[in-house]
Amino acid sequence: MRRNSKVVFVLAALALFVSGCVSVQPWQLTQNSQKWKYANLEATIPDGWMRMNYAAKNMLLITKDGESLQTIMVFMNDTQYKGKGLSPEKKKAEKDMLPQEIADSIIDAMSIDQTKKNFKALENSPAVIGGQDGFKIDYTYSTQDNLKTRCVEYGFKNNDSLCMIKYDAAAQYYFDKDIAVFEKLVSDLKVLPGKPKGKKK
Repeated sequence: MRRNSKVVFVLAALALFVSGCVSVQPWQLTQNSQKWKYANLEATIPDGWMRMNYAAKNMLLITKDGESLQTIMVFMNDTQYKGKGLSPEKKKAEKDMLPQEIADSIIDAMSIDQTKKNFKALENSPAVIGGQDGFKIDYTYSTQDNLKTRCVEYGFKNNDSLCMIKYDAAAQYYFDKDIAVFEKLVSDLKVLPGKPKGKKK
């Protein structure tokens, strides 16, 4: 009888543990104009979008209808490294590069990225983000599953770091549907006074 009680107790504990693990969802619905803060950056998350809970501390990743359909990403990279140029995913900017040089190197990297088929640059122009001089690039490409995708990226130097704000969406329907939401997030982005300290609230 005692042994049976122990078995029941262990099974109950395991059930609670499993249910606790299942309850931690990778995506969380946002509402009430939640804020994302990292270092000296502050972004307002659009209501009704899903935020990834497991994103790195220096990155905000949200979607409305699913990652394959559209995502908005805000992230900040340390620019002190040894390398040439950058792509948003793999490389970092040289510390002394000007914003337009960074934009040019992103486009160069994208044009030879084999995961982005049929790459075509639509725009590469200066921009001001949060009061900082930066750049805007707009391009299209096809994924490995032949989904035509359009992407807009804003970027600017933030002291010794590079901040990027990126909107990536299926070119048909979804890009036009949410581009205004993305542009509002960019226009509302705040670069607070002081040097970034790499802390998230």
